[in-house]
Amino acid sequence: MKPVLPILLTVFAMSLFDATEGWGLPPCPENDETTWTNCEGTYTYADGATYVGDFKDDKFHGQGAYTFEDGSTYLGDFKEGNFNGHGTQTFPDGNTYVGDFKDDKFHGPGTYTWADGTVESGIWENGELVQQIGEKELNEVIEKTVPQPSPNEVIDEQFRVALVIGNGDYVFMGTLRNSTNDARLMTKTLKNLGFEVIEAIDATQKEMKRAVGRFSERLDEGGENSVGLFYYAGHGIQSSGRNYLIPVDARIDREGDVSIESVGADDILRSMEFAEARVNFIILDACRNNPLPRSVRSETRGLARMNSPKGSLIAYATSPGGVAVDGDGDNSPYTLALTAAMMEGDPVERMFRKVRNKVMEATKEMQIPWEASSLIGDDFFFLRKE
Repeated sequence: MKPVLPILLTVFAMSLFDATEGWGLPPCPENDETTWTNCEGTYTYADGATYVGDFKDDKFHGQGAYTFEDGSTYLGDFKEGNFNGHGTQTFPDGNTYVGDFKDDKFHGPGTYTWADGTVESGIWENGELVQQIGEKELNEVIEKTVPQPSPNEVIDEQFRVALVIGNGDYVFMGTLRNSTNDARLMTKTLKNLGFEVIEAIDATQKEMKRAVGRFSERLDEGGENSVGLFYYAGHGIQSSGRNYLIPVDARIDREGDVSIESVGADDILRSMEFAEARVNFIILDACRNNPLPRSVRSETRGLARMNSPKGSLIAYATSPGGVAVDGDGDNSPYTLALTAAMMEGDPVERMFRKVRNKVMEATKEMQIPWEASSLIGDDFFFLRKE
């Protein structure tokens, strides 16, 4: 399906975003492309095909995105240079497959959606549909095939604390209709899940920084068995490879104003990492559009990828560089799907996969949520087991 990665890479490769960013792996060395292992980088073929993601032993291995020369794409898991695991493949004619792959072929539970809306879901083998079943039954099959954790794997004695910020009423950038609704929905959901929540609605830069300070203090007081969660809905941009969350009072007239007027997402991540909590989540529904004057805008849309330190998961409402949808109702498609999934009792990795499927369906494949995970240890459940 795609060219084999040559042993000697002859095309200069660098990270799609800033070299300091990644999916939990360090950037691949730019001057020694023959030893790309346990790193993140970009490789572009002479015919225009491109891979962005993780490498191991000079092969695509881990999470990545592959764009073919004809414009079709694959986003998901790689192993030994091939599509292996769960992923999404989109074709030039608008057809899409979401499900499991083995050696570049549809293999396992999956759903193929044609451009005209026709859906084929079921069990696939070597690229062929061998058992056609409905999507509801397919989800039941997936549930049965994923190993269930034993009850003693769930740690109940957790101190859970969250910071939720929703900015919508911007002084100089107009109004986002749903971001404050999204923040309030997230606050309500997290409280139902046992979180102590610090909430900031339409926060200025000073208010955001003070809220981050209170959040860090509470997380630190919780000790090593604490769980931290930061959620942000509002305007967010990347500048020089860094992600910035924009307060409602920010006035940005030039590129240099971004770091002065905004709050760095990586600064919040570092404060959470310093507290040494057992598990940290950062959830960013923050790439809805670029609100800055045209003269300030960079060529790269959306947010950049960030390193996920050990024991953390960073979730984006859409894939790195993409733009999320604000939604036609009272909430964004991402936050609506996420808050519902949090209450269903699935292990967190499976939960985010369900969210991705729901958002893709709701946005007709225009928005693909993305996660960078370095979680370790036992499975984590947002809904506590009885």
